[in-house]
Amino acid sequence: MSEFYECKRSTSTDLGSCTSIASDLKGTAVEAFWVGTSFLLTYAVFQPLITVVSDIFGRREVMLVSVTLFTAGSLIACLAQKFSTLLAGRSIQGVGAGGVFVLGYVILTDIVPLRQRPKFTAIIQIAWAIGTILGPLVGGLFAEHTTWRWTFYINFPFCVIGFVMVPIAYNPSPNSNLLGRYSICMGSHRDFRSYDTRYIWNLVYDLGLELYIALYYIPLNFQAVKEQSPVRTGISALPITSSLVPASVFVAAIIARTGQFRWAIWVGWVLTTLSTGLLLLLNTDTKTAVWATVLIFLGFGHGLILSALNLGVQAISTVSNVAHAVMMYSFL
Repeated sequence: MSEFYECKRSTSTDLGSCTSIASDLKGTAVEAFWVGTSFLLTYAVFQPLITVVSDIFGRREVMLVSVTLFTAGSLIACLAQKFSTLLAGRSIQGVGAGGVFVLGYVILTDIVPLRQRPKFTAIIQIAWAIGTILGPLVGGLFAEHTTWRWTFYINFPFCVIGFVMVPIAYNPSPNSNLLGRYSICMGSHRDFRSYDTRYIWNLVYDLGLELYIALYYIPLNFQAVKEQSPVRTGISALPITSSLVPASVFVAAIIARTGQFRWAIWVGWVLTTLSTGLLLLLNTDTKTAVWATVLIFLGFGHGLILSALNLGVQAISTVSNVAHAVMMYSFL
């Protein structure tokens, strides 16, 4: 859980510190934008490859490699004296974080039956949400009161925990049939080409696009338009990030009890669509109570969809391909 928290905190920690990073390293606005984008790009792109490699060489081994890459990227980033070095470190860090995140879900599907997954998924999403909530706040506090480099220094204790706990917590039975594993993963794409599954994959893609646009550009609006400090920006982002947690936990609990998830997708998309439309009406004179309420409903809508779609993609997949379904969910 600590690795889930830290990986998700790393996706949002630069939201509160990007202006300080750009000022210290004398970077442009475009370079400051790439501090987060370089991480997210490698975070997403390498997830399919990491999942396939874990099918062949084992989840535990590839998880440890992912933690190593995350640690190495954090070290490069915290020591960077040039923007190019920082972006290289963030890119390597993104590869490791993507591996940790997707393999955490894949291992869950390996060892937990489908009907019991909602409650374990809720636990993972709580760690995910706490990291997302604290990321902008932690980044803003470090940037304003010490140095932005502490946003990377703080990763190392969690990396040590990962190195120690992964071999202890996950010790699968050995299987040396590499050819069999390779054959399975090469044929796993067939489930994703059927006409019936395209709709849910489109929903997953739309959710990822909408969610990260909100998480990145709403804080940017607070800093660039409202001229808020890094700490204040993190606080202003709390309505959307903090409402994700109760929504995800609530949906997971209901789905675990009833086995039904379609209602959550419908309700979540209605809330998300209406809230996103209301964002168009906000301006510099909008009262805090108004935009905070809109962000709460936006976060709650995202939380409903996150849990429901995660379990939905597993429900429509065959047992042999559920790990790759989880990978596609995380990737999209």
